[in-house]
Amino acid sequence: MEDQTTLRARALEAARDPDLSEVSPSRHPLMEARLQVIADHLEIVRPTPADVTAAAKTLELTVPSFRRLLREWIRHRNPALLAGGSTPMRKARYERKEIASREPQMVRALANLGTQVSSMALHREVVRLCEIDGVAPPGQPTTYARLMRARSDASMNEGPPGFALDHSAINLAVRREDGADPTMAVLSMLFCSTSGRIVAHSMSLEPPSPGRTAALLSMAASILPPGTEELTLDIPAHPEWRSLDDTLKASGVPIRIDSSKRLAAGKLAARRFGDLVGTLRLRPGHTRSPATARLTRVMGADNPLTPSDAAGAVDAAVRFHNSGRAEPTVGFVPSGRLNDFTKALDQISS
Repeated sequence: MEDQTTLRARALEAARDPDLSEVSPSRHPLMEARLQVIADHLEIVRPTPADVTAAAKTLELTVPSFRRLLREWIRHRNPALLAGGSTPMRKARYERKEIASREPQMVRALANLGTQVSSMALHREVVRLCEIDGVAPPGQPTTYARLMRARSDASMNEGPPGFALDHSAINLAVRREDGADPTMAVLSMLFCSTSGRIVAHSMSLEPPSPGRTAALLSMAASILPPGTEELTLDIPAHPEWRSLDDTLKASGVPIRIDSSKRLAAGKLAARRFGDLVGTLRLRPGHTRSPATARLTRVMGADNPLTPSDAAGAVDAAVRFHNSGRAEPTVGFVPSGRLNDFTKALDQISS
């Protein structure tokens, strides 16, 4: 068993270089501030009561609260377990209980149909299995929540071959540089359909646009090796998007374009890996709204991040999401076409 001196040394090292991947991005500033004070306090070899009082005052805590915070950090060295570090993205207690009580039927239904099935088809299978077992079936929202959880499992490499590009608002409140009310960030991502690994991404405070979509396509094409895997994306039937539509159709690259009256935000991502990217929850219904109208009733809206901090938080969430997901070995741009493809896209994104 490690002695107290060793534990404090390990706690100091962890506080100086914390892993915030399991902490909601909106809480990063709070956790960084707390861990800075904890680290400074742990560097004191023999802290006096005055040192403890000063640290507690810095964090606006009572002395007993600071002592508890310090003990928890020395014991676990996990920011997510500290007060203020956990994320409230938990289901209501009754819903968690309902999911757990019908877990055998849901596991069997997922084994029968896979994770790429629609939520309604999965629910019908769960109801059928519950009737066979003589138990009351769960509600459809509960089945949907279980399907999202299954899709988010990094070990489930069940998706079809190829790539997909999607956009979605995320539950991350970001301060706008013009001083207006904070807004939700919008995450654009190009991912491998098989593993769900995000190959390239970008963050914006504005709705998706042809220029940003073209820039993301160009970035991903430059990162990936040559290949002929199919890329799927949605392009709305709107004059603003026509240039990108025409460019992609004339590119000679295997791209499947789903046309719709409005951008079908979040649909491809949710089908592949559910409604979470790391600790960020996708909020596709808000994606198309202008920044001034996008809802900000999300965690952290009272303490929004700066755009640069938000971009860093998104990068960390994507890294966490990608851990355990296989990197694609082939891309979607055939050998010899990369220069022409990216040049055409760069003209749209500029």
